[in-house]
Amino acid sequence: MPSGYPILTNFTSGEMSPRLDARVDVSKYFNACKTLYNMIVHPHGGASRRNGTHFVAETKDSSKISRLIPFQFSTEQAYILECGDQYIRFYKDGGQIVSGVAAYEIATPYTTSLLSSIKYAQNADTMRIVNQSVWPQILTRTGHTAWTMASVTFVNTPSTWGAGNWPGSIGFYEQRCCYAGTPASPQSVWLSASQAYDDMSSGVLDDDPIEVTIDDGQVNAIQWIMPGRYLNLGTVEGEWVLSSGSDVDTPITPTKRKATRVSNKGSSNIQAGFISDAVIFFQKFGRKVFHLGYRYVEDKYDPSDLTIFSEHITKSGIKEWTFQKEPDNILWLCLNNGKLAGLTLNKEQEVIAWHDHQTDGYIESLAVIPTSTYYQVWMIVRREINGATKRYVEYFEDDFGDNQKACWFVDCGLSYSGTAVTTVTGLDHLEGKGIVGIADGAAISDTPITVVSGSVTIPNAAASITLGLPFTSILEPMRLELPLADGTSQGRIKKIHQVVIRFYQTLGAKIGSAVGMIDTIPFRSPADLMGQPPELFSGDKVVPFAGGWDRNGYIRIQQDQPLPMTILSIMPKVTVND
Repeated sequence: MPSGYPILTNFTSGEMSPRLDARVDVSKYFNACKTLYNMIVHPHGGASRRNGTHFVAETKDSSKISRLIPFQFSTEQAYILECGDQYIRFYKDGGQIVSGVAAYEIATPYTTSLLSSIKYAQNADTMRIVNQSVWPQILTRTGHTAWTMASVTFVNTPSTWGAGNWPGSIGFYEQRCCYAGTPASPQSVWLSASQAYDDMSSGVLDDDPIEVTIDDGQVNAIQWIMPGRYLNLGTVEGEWVLSSGSDVDTPITPTKRKATRVSNKGSSNIQAGFISDAVIFFQKFGRKVFHLGYRYVEDKYDPSDLTIFSEHITKSGIKEWTFQKEPDNILWLCLNNGKLAGLTLNKEQEVIAWHDHQTDGYIESLAVIPTSTYYQVWMIVRREINGATKRYVEYFEDDFGDNQKACWFVDCGLSYSGTAVTTVTGLDHLEGKGIVGIADGAAISDTPITVVSGSVTIPNAAASITLGLPFTSILEPMRLELPLADGTSQGRIKKIHQVVIRFYQTLGAKIGSAVGMIDTIPFRSPADLMGQPPELFSGDKVVPFAGGWDRNGYIRIQQDQPLPMTILSIMPKVTVND
């Protein structure tokens, strides 16, 4: 019986579609996983357990949906806006902005039903917001607790605009404010006068406002606009660029404008974005993600489907998205099923890795802002707490670096730092829930502790404590494939005898072939001091494998303790039965 020692060196193809379960002829198969659950793929190749979330506040009204929008003046002055039923609340530096003892808020004209369809574009300390049902608005910041919202005062508002017939898309391009897509003129684009964002007067001078209507033989509404090399437009049935019709350095003018179709994929109403050198947009039915790049040599745009190998991840449909640039390039998607999808993206290194995420609740909105150390992903999560529906504002915590006590692998969590204690209070937001955590770098308990009257008691006093909801992380590679002299190992009976796992900064993990056959990997050594947690481990763990003979050859590695886990490679010893 032939034996082999395959090595899985990276996971840069991410979680692969079940439809590709037999495609051992595709090179990406060997870098892919059957399951990447609550795990993040790094562009270097390894995969780490995602960080947990930090509880910030309950939304103003948990019975209604809210939406998060980022507002970034600079790296030091970045805010998260909680947009709800005719109000906005504000968050900064990991907390909610208050005025006196109450949350600071302002009134808006946007009801709950309009929140999902508003679009916005920011310029310094102002943000312009549009919705086809509401006169365009401008949000202005003059201080942390000094915000105003007012209707835009136009100079010569376009004659076709009016009640219930306002633009649905907005952006800035070549020092002009651009509007697009009213219900009555769904294929029209209006650009303001140059350096005069409110001036929509007609004229023929180069700096006068511009109006363009796309003509493609059908009435296909404009869904989004996005500035880039040219002004990019997405319609229901195709993607366009608006230019001067000359070279890229020639600005668009009232007499020099040309709309050119560059793709026929069709776009959803989700706002597109610009990442690196390409436009990211979402196809008509909100399930496919496209990367619209420009090929200079061929002088053409090239739309590529980023979901082609992992279409199952976004099957329920995409609701919102945001892009995190640090510590890794990750496109985060809020899905209609309440889950979160992540896409680690580095086209230069051919890294297109999807991963699947879930918490004890439904993620309904997300946004990202920079901090001094990383790009912070915020979200609204709908949770069931003590028999009631709650909507919480939370954010993903930063990496812990080399500080084991700073590990944050719980959701909706809070932390305590001070004199050693056994009773932790202030957990009212998790009343009745079973929670886990770490105390001075060690997991507190093998079983969750129930929050009663906003507090819990832990077994041993600790000075540094983090507590929150548990979650499990799972990495499961594709079926093992060994090239044999007479063909493939697929479909043949095989046995995995042992697995060598190369870990990085890991403590507490399990391995097996299926959910019911999971063994704990030991990390404590005789040299570790009793009463102290083992140090985080980096290196190889040689683990006996409890699975028997089967045709699959699955390996499942999971972490269900509130501790870190990073997997760099997997090296099994496998025997195949002829």
